[in-house]
Amino acid sequence: MRKLLFGAMLAAALVSEAPGPVEAQAASTPYDCSFTYAFTGSTASPGQANSANAAPCVSWRATYYTTGFSTVTVQFETSPDNVTFSAVTNTVCSSSVQPPCVIDGANPITAGVQGTGSYRAYARYVRVNVTSVSGSGSGTIAVYGYKGLSAQGGAGTGGGGGGGSPGGSTGQLQYNAGGGNFGGVGSYTLPNTSTTGASVTSLPTSGWTIFNSAILNDFSIGITEVFVPQNNTLNLRGVTRSITVPYTIIALLDCSALADDGASAGVQDCGILVSDGTKYEAIDIEQSGGTHSGLRILCYTNVNNTAVVTGPTAGIVGNLLGVKIVNNSSTRVFSYWSNGAWTQFLSEASGTCLTENAGGFGGFAGSSSPDLLGIRLKFWSVS
Repeated sequence: MRKLLFGAMLAAALVSEAPGPVEAQAASTPYDCSFTYAFTGSTASPGQANSANAAPCVSWRATYYTTGFSTVTVQFETSPDNVTFSAVTNTVCSSSVQPPCVIDGANPITAGVQGTGSYRAYARYVRVNVTSVSGSGSGTIAVYGYKGLSAQGGAGTGGGGGGGSPGGSTGQLQYNAGGGNFGGVGSYTLPNTSTTGASVTSLPTSGWTIFNSAILNDFSIGITEVFVPQNNTLNLRGVTRSITVPYTIIALLDCSALADDGASAGVQDCGILVSDGTKYEAIDIEQSGGTHSGLRILCYTNVNNTAVVTGPTAGIVGNLLGVKIVNNSSTRVFSYWSNGAWTQFLSEASGTCLTENAGGFGGFAGSSSPDLLGIRLKFWSVS
């Protein structure tokens, strides 16, 4: 069963401030439309059109972070005409409460210096409204929209410019074989349980410990996502949960937001990590100025200081990162998932860098402009 769950998820995952329409996203993104709004006071964003055939979203998440303010209140609003806006009713969605309504959080989002809320609502125009601030400062609101409860897979008709032909036989899964070509394999299965010792549990959406002001979304529909506020210097942020040596961690991380942010995002990082509460060792992928630098392992003495242990090695993983970390009390081994098998990336003595008691995921967004990096956990198993 563990093989089928991980394989199914991996296979499925493979397959602004200016006025204007909400931006419709490509099928590879974890959301269908989006916009951001930077603010320095109590102002509302321009209305965002949500009526195009390609982009009518009906479910939304608004996440904000600030610098300098002591408190901020953010409200999600809709309008039929881009003139008169109304706040989504602050009532939790249920069988008796239909949209517009709140999925989680509140509307307005509970006042603070950072926060998040999600909503079910359709309108021709949407916006976010900073209804109050205390003190002086700046902030950014990122809004992600969905055509359903989650991002839609694009059926597509091939589009222009791709040129890749399907690989493998009927019924096989496909992967990028380079040069615009596809390869085919019979299935994406993990080594058997006698090899990994991993037990399958549902994706944990609670029990995480936030470190260094990451923003954690615990979705009730089985998705765990961390938003990493930007910082112009190295500043690791994320979440962890308790582990005990010996252990095996198997995890699948969606780092596609690295690619979405593009060349303007500066240096960004996304990975799985272990920690002792102060130090961190992470196997991650880095993107700098829109260029994917490859897989690497870092040892952090704290959230602001790190040294490269090995890598980066380009061309061996994409933005969907499957990782296995095994510590048998004498050796710690990091492996990555590629083309249907685990490949060892580093073996080191247990206790190198740190003596871990927690595992988790996170990254950093070293952008030169306000930005949020979204890192989504797709699979998590610890034994």
